[in-house]
Amino acid sequence: RVQPQFHRRTHPPPDPARVHQEKMEEDEDLHAERNRSRILCLQARELVLAGDIAGAMDIAMSAKAIRRRGGGGVDGEDLGDDEQRMQRTNNSCQSFQTTTATALDDKRLVFKLHKQRFVELAASAQTREETQSALTWCRENLAPVAMEAYPEAYHEFKQAMLAITMSVCGKASQGREGGDGDGTGADATLSSLSERSALAAALSQSMRKVTGASEPQLLLVLRLLSILHNVYCQTREDVQSPVQDLLGAIFASIDAESMLPEEGVLGCFPEIDVQTLSGAVQISRQQAIEALKHTRGDIHFALQNELCKIQLDQSQVDAMLVEYVAYRGLRDVWDVMQVERKLDEQDLRKYQLGFRIGELLATKSSSIVSEVTRELNNFHERLLADHAGMRFELKRYQLLERLERGDVGEALDVARSDLGAIARQEPALVPRLKQTMYHFMSSSNLGESCSERDSTRAEKKDAARSLVQEIMDACGLSEPGLVKILKCCLDVHTRWFEMQKCED
Repeated sequence: RVQPQFHRRTHPPPDPARVHQEKMEEDEDLHAERNRSRILCLQARELVLAGDIAGAMDIAMSAKAIRRRGGGGVDGEDLGDDEQRMQRTNNSCQSFQTTTATALDDKRLVFKLHKQRFVELAASAQTREETQSALTWCRENLAPVAMEAYPEAYHEFKQAMLAITMSVCGKASQGREGGDGDGTGADATLSSLSERSALAAALSQSMRKVTGASEPQLLLVLRLLSILHNVYCQTREDVQSPVQDLLGAIFASIDAESMLPEEGVLGCFPEIDVQTLSGAVQISRQQAIEALKHTRGDIHFALQNELCKIQLDQSQVDAMLVEYVAYRGLRDVWDVMQVERKLDEQDLRKYQLGFRIGELLATKSSSIVSEVTRELNNFHERLLADHAGMRFELKRYQLLERLERGDVGEALDVARSDLGAIARQEPALVPRLKQTMYHFMSSSNLGESCSERDSTRAEKKDAARSLVQEIMDACGLSEPGLVKILKCCLDVHTRWFEMQKCED
């Protein structure tokens, strides 16, 4: 008897390149959503600081948690082009799920926000009707939340009611006595209840925790390096930081400790994590434990939260980024960021020239000096002729390039015919000429060795940096502030961990 054969339909294995592409697209979508969440966190924070509690709560309610779904999509190799396109769209939509969780699920935070809104309504009330409206809002919204937020909430509610009642009575008595008083006492009573700064920090942190908002890595690195920079300068009285003023300009303030301690989490974490977090952001051991409680022991997320407490002056950061974009010659990014027009087109061309020369000097080409000369002459025909230091560094680079190739005779010709003549015209360049010739003599006597090649390569890099700096000085430009900060702070980072005899 012949058994019926059932043939299961099989699909070919998925294309690895296609899977990788889809994974990259999902990562980009997730990054975009987290960046959007970060912007919402900033907006909610600013609204709380401005006293618009209702607007901040609306934003917090709209900021949902975005998480990646597990599993993969359905294989569509046997589908038509239109069907495959629709299948990819459906898979993309199903790659992430929006949960219903928001920062306002925390009843403690809701009570704090409602109490602050009541304070704002009472402080802005100018008539009896406005005061009555504030009290009605309190009875309908704040009182019910105070009963179940946390044990101390109802006591805080009664204190707020008493203080606001006394403030209203104070304003009324001043009005009956002729209005000579300026209401300072009543305003001080209301101001003592205001918690805008702490509340803004608490709401922002809760929203970041729920939504998974991501902070740009550059800003996190800047914060971390600045902390290390300050610690190093404080421990070494002989060190004068060249970027202290720049760092002071971009850092605005530091948030206070969270008003909402994490509940239901034991403070039992590996001591190495506690000590590492404490040392990285310069907080106490107990503060490090509290920070780890908020992230359930995730030290990386705890570090990010602590760094985000350092508030930046966004206008100063934007100015530095625009300056750096111009310095790097990133034309497309420049066009996008030119909305505020912090730099003009002429400055952009100057920065692009310096960066272009730096790129040319980093390439390996026998005609590199002639290419650099052509670039400089195209920018301005008198640029090289009018700046002896620029000509000297270009010829110095040419000498070192020939020395690296082993052409000692040609390198000597450059020293005799070019470097010597330029130094005679500009006596201030004589020390540089002596240093270059000392390296020439030392390298020539060593023969072909690794130490010779390494030394010449280092001198070439120094000549390239000096040439770019000469170009920027001639154009009236200084090194971008962001580059100065990173150079100095990374140097301090290296020195600090050499002192500590450990790794970061």
